[in-house]
Amino acid sequence: MSFDSGDRWPAFVLPKEDELLSSWLLRNIHAHHMKAHSFCKIVWPSLAFWNRDLDRMAHPQVWQLMARKVGISAARSYQTTLASYEGLLFKRAFFKGAASWILPLGIYHRTYTHYGMQFCPSCLRRDGITPYYRRWWRLALAVGCPKCGCWLLDACPFCERPVMFHRGEIGRKNELAAYPLSCCTSCYTDLADLQSEQLPAQLLSHQQQWYQRLAVSTEGQGQYEYFDVLHQVLMLLSSKRPSLQRFQRAVAENAGVAFYQPSGGFENRIEALRVDDRRRIVGQAVWLLDEWPFRLQEVIRSTNTRLSAILSERHHLPAAFVAEMLSVQTG
Repeated sequence: MSFDSGDRWPAFVLPKEDELLSSWLLRNIHAHHMKAHSFCKIVWPSLAFWNRDLDRMAHPQVWQLMARKVGISAARSYQTTLASYEGLLFKRAFFKGAASWILPLGIYHRTYTHYGMQFCPSCLRRDGITPYYRRWWRLALAVGCPKCGCWLLDACPFCERPVMFHRGEIGRKNELAAYPLSCCTSCYTDLADLQSEQLPAQLLSHQQQWYQRLAVSTEGQGQYEYFDVLHQVLMLLSSKRPSLQRFQRAVAENAGVAFYQPSGGFENRIEALRVDDRRRIVGQAVWLLDEWPFRLQEVIRSTNTRLSAILSERHHLPAAFVAEMLSVQTG
């Protein structure tokens, strides 16, 4: 089989709604009845795959060629990458180091050491014979499914291993992947068969609003400032600083959400937390957002939290957030 001509691939599949580049690529590979390593070596001989975060790196050689080979626009192909959130979720996409909002995979020898690939069992089940993975599931602000209304999961509950759908053929040198993308590649549990509880209505409403805000559209360009403020709120609620503990406990109590006790990990890194911890923190943030910025300002006053703790990194903070916090002093 030749892939050198300018023609379309003989057995291509189109990207589905909100599909990740890696998921879309793997479905194309399976459509050609080839192994992932062999396919990528033929099509992109100079690129290394699966030992990098393909969705975050957004290598132009990959998504541009895929656009041509399946007959879609380059813009639509680019939308399968996490970099396409530039101007929507963050001002600029960063391809190396820690990135705001993007859950790290912790890739080591083509395996994941972090739980950065979340999933909704109901969505995978609804996908039928062609399950796929969504961009939304790679985001730290995503704790629930805006479509199904249930909690996202970040690991197979039976083996507690991260989701690594690209490893379905590992250990089978002469065999193609025998399981759908929805199967855990460590213990072969079908993640589509799992059940997940429903989100509280208010939290679900915010998850749906955020999902809609991130729908790729030129009208959304520049709205990253909203998410900058949200990111700062989540950083405050997940901070390990002792000066913020009274503030954090008061927010948790008022929100009716279990208090998250920060420990280990990176300072202020919401992206480093497992989904169970992020559920609590995002739930607390939603309570603050429902009457923004008044609830936040009131908790600061009632707990006598110093603004120096809230604005400790003012030169990195969104201007709108700084202005609202400074009004606590003058209010």
